[in-house]
Amino acid sequence: MTTGPTPQSLPAILDLLDEAIEALVRLDSDALLALEQHAQQASALSSAPLALSAEMTRTLLRKKSLLGHVLEDTASNLALLRRLSAVKEDTPWAR
Repeated sequence: MTTGPTPQSLPAILDLLDEAIEALVRLDSDALLALEQHAQQASALSSAPLALSAEMTRTLLRKKSLLGHVLEDTASNLALLRRLSAVKEDTPWAR
């Protein structure tokens, strides 16, 4: 994982999204926490609006959509693990 310069440009923002997606897929909580901190620092430092071309806007929206799908899958998997854990705790022979 790289935590490069603050995302003051679109390529840096796209890299940050890619890193977030990769960290979620790997279930790397340390990387996610580092990315969260990096994103918070970057948003505090950069308030200038970005000029986006149509292609860059499409790229950003595709990455946003992919991140949304990964988050939905992660939430679904977490809910399943919680249900399985509850069933295991309620089953006397599993203890």
